[in-house]
Amino acid sequence: MWRTLTIVALIVFAGSIIADPPKDAKLEAYLDKARKSFDRAKEDAKKSLLVAFEKEEEAVQANKSLSGEQKLIEIEKLREDKKNFQDRDKLPATTRMKSAAEVYQRGIGVARKDLEKALDVAIEGYIKLDNLDAAKAVLAEKKAIGESKPPIVRKPDPPIKKPEPAAPAGLLGKWDVRLGDFRTQWTFEAGGIVRSTEGEVKTGKWKVERDKKRVLITWDGTEHWDVLKLPLDPKSNLGQSSHNQPLVVEKVKE
Repeated sequence: MWRTLTIVALIVFAGSIIADPPKDAKLEAYLDKARKSFDRAKEDAKKSLLVAFEKEEEAVQANKSLSGEQKLIEIEKLREDKKNFQDRDKLPATTRMKSAAEVYQRGIGVARKDLEKALDVAIEGYIKLDNLDAAKAVLAEKKAIGESKPPIVRKPDPPIKKPEPAAPAGLLGKWDVRLGDFRTQWTFEAGGIVRSTEGEVKTGKWKVERDKKRVLITWDGTEHWDVLKLPLDPKSNLGQSSHNQPLVVEKVKE
């Protein structure tokens, strides 16, 4: 009978050890759960911000009010900020991504506070167990987490260049040019470029001077210029050159 009771007592005691592990182990399990929860929250917040980058790029591409050049500038900036975030955990500070960055920071902030509370509980628990080394290690972990807040990239929004002024009606394309005995052909391109088939200088720039009712042409690397009067007449348009000679141009039919 005594032996039976002894065996039963041992079984009960062993069961209590299995069911109620040492308090150090409980604290470690508690911390492990808190750390994993924090890691999941960080991963979810990161995925959400990356999705926000993709949606913002789609919005830029679909924005009909932006020129191709403006879209290129915006998309390159978004991709640069996205890479900084992926590689260095730097948050964007541009207007387009401000809201998404703030949502990310709030989510990480809540998760960080939850983990810091768990670390505080563990620190007190280890002190009660007289395990000061473990308490110090957890305190160091807490400080490291507090210092790991992702920096915000403090860069201004990329400048939105104003679209080039529209070319006067009929300007773009090829024109036959007569300047005294000199003959050539000019090709006016979008973006302010003009090309000549003859002459020492074959490239230049054009711009509209609406207040003077003319198109001014300046030739690269020289002080020479030509002007065409507005409005343009494709059949025969007059102008003037820096050589003080009258200029006559006629639009080439294509």
